[in-house]
Amino acid sequence: MFTTSVALGQLYDAQECGSAPVNWAKAQISALDPADSQVADKFERLLDLYWTDPGDRWCSPTGQANTGWGHDKGLMYFALYDAGRVFRELEWSGVQFNDSQVVKLRSVLLDAVEAATKGTYYYFGKCNLYAGKVNIDNSCGEDDGSISKFLALVHNLFPDVAEVSGGGAAVASLERTFFEKAFSTDYEHGGGLLIVGGEVTFQNHGGTNWPYAAVNLTGANNARDTYLLAGNPLPDWYQNPNALALFSGLQAHALPDGSTFSGTCVLNNGTVVPCNDPGIMNGVPGMLPAGRFIRAIFGDTAFIPGLYTFERCDLSTIADLDRANQYCSWNPGTLPLGIVTAASSPSWMDLRWLGTEGAEGYDVWWLGSRVAAGVAGTDYTAQDVPCGTPLPYAVFARGARGRTLGGAWGTTEVECSPSPVRRRLQR
Repeated sequence: MFTTSVALGQLYDAQECGSAPVNWAKAQISALDPADSQVADKFERLLDLYWTDPGDRWCSPTGQANTGWGHDKGLMYFALYDAGRVFRELEWSGVQFNDSQVVKLRSVLLDAVEAATKGTYYYFGKCNLYAGKVNIDNSCGEDDGSISKFLALVHNLFPDVAEVSGGGAAVASLERTFFEKAFSTDYEHGGGLLIVGGEVTFQNHGGTNWPYAAVNLTGANNARDTYLLAGNPLPDWYQNPNALALFSGLQAHALPDGSTFSGTCVLNNGTVVPCNDPGIMNGVPGMLPAGRFIRAIFGDTAFIPGLYTFERCDLSTIADLDRANQYCSWNPGTLPLGIVTAASSPSWMDLRWLGTEGAEGYDVWWLGSRVAAGVAGTDYTAQDVPCGTPLPYAVFARGARGRTLGGAWGTTEVECSPSPVRRRLQR
């Protein structure tokens, strides 16, 4: 069932214990349609198959027994993010789930949180290191990034599950652990990034792999979106300097159309082949909008002038619906909302913005908190506004099925009225 590569020092699955069942589940989950009268039952069937597949299509990572698409599989978190996200979207679209179906989803999410807590989550027996030596064939960073965004989804959109898993703060702390591992350069101790020639790089499928660097940055934006949907403030540890350094390398190594090829990929009869999914991610311009995360977290100055910014997401180039969701639909960026602030006194502030195509409502954030959700118009008035200090605000457009289309944010300040002249009373 397994073949061993002595040179790379890892067990590779010769059958379908790896990405095949997870990709199958992702495709099935993404195809669920809220207009289908049987969609709740179909979702439940997918949850049942998380544990075991009676059709014996797949095997376990250890090769000991048949399992389903998720339980004990190291790549399961990619599909689990889809499952949790689509469940909420179906609910927001009016789909009614019965108590049994909700319990099944909770049990799946709880199982995955427990696996992340215990550390029983990697597909490969070894990554980053093999026999004490650095193994640059496959970084753990991709796994850590997928777990981090799954945990963000749990504590933001499934707080009841987080509470049973030790509490929201505990799950958020675990999310931070995996996020920082994914963007740590301490490669020998499990960090997802390796410094090569003084440059922060992402190692995967044979060596330095810039498309996978973009994948992890795009995944970080998937996690960020769960905060926007829940109306929770984004933690400051998202401002990870290694994420910014990784993106700078991605910009520097990209061709003008956004495509990239690594010189250390496997050679096939002298021809360089993609370091990841052939023909999908490594030569398609604008498919991986990693720059949306960078602009949202670090601002405009984070981009190297004149180079490709990796903010486009060309749906016409993406064949898989689950990839289209993760790379495009669930990756909000900045929108040209043209926000204008106006105040006539130090007691109120009026926010006005331009409408955006596809928006069914707007969420307004003021002073770090979401103060309004689903605003139908294009203005909001904040009361009791303090003067003389920068005031943070944000407006996010929400589309069909509750998706965050993007937003705009900034700070404004209200001038304090001059203090009145005090006159001394004449006796």
